[in-house]
Amino acid sequence: MQQLQNIIETAFERRAEITPANADTVTREAVIR
Repeated sequence: MQQLQNIIETAFERRAEITPANADTVTREAVIR
């Protein structure tokens, strides 16, 4: 659970850079859960 939280928090900090086209698989899977 902590790992998912860390992934999502990191993605949130990078939210201006992340798009559906460039999101990595780890981030996508974390958000889906």
